Amino acid sequence: VYAHSACAYQFRVGKGEELKFPSEAAKVANDGDTIEIKAGVYVDCAIWKANNLTIRGIGGRAHVKNEICGGKGIWNITGNNTTIENIEFSGMINKSKNGSGIRMQGVSLTVRNSYFHDGEQGILGGRKPGNVILIEDTEFARLGKAGRAHPIYINNADSFTLRRSYIHGCVDEGNCLKTRAKHSVVTCNVIASMDSDSSWEVDFPNG
Repeated sequence: VYAHSACAYQFRVGKGEELKFPSEAAKVANDGDTIEIKAGVYVDCAIWKANNLTIRGIGGRAHVKNEICGGKGIWNITGNNTTIENIEFSGMINKSKNGSGIRMQGVSLTVRNSYFHDGEQGILGGRKPGNVILIEDTEFARLGKAGRAHPIYINNADSFTLRRSYIHGCVDEGNCLKTRAKHSVVTCNVIASMDSDSSWEVDFPNG
């Protein structure tokens, strides 16, 4: 752990570090901090409460899997203005059939260069007013559950942008992309269920 600026810190997580798991960093992070997670596999879940966090994998993707916090997601984000980069999520399963890689409960999220696969829901969020959600350069594979979970499900966000991303193999009546945002911009992506048992490729019921 070392000073990043006058009022924010940078934490490093992983083998050989004081913090071994992302959940440990989530407990000590404050507004404006940066969390760097070493490439590796972490059977772990976390609740990120601070605002203006940057969380990124270094040395390759950090892979979090197979644990759910609060019956919701691998990472539950309650803070605002969160940026996530170079993280892999898998094995997100819960009793409600909508276990998420990221459950966004705060306001405004950016996800870049990440990978969500082999679970129920990739990203679920956007209920609070003022939400701005950006996903770019990210892959979603083999996600969905009973028509209740989808690779991406955005609720009542002000705006949602998806670009340069790849959604494929959507399963079990999931929609590859479902967004209820007021404004949705979907550009330069590949969205393809292929031969899987999905529902809609894209669903825009609102906005």
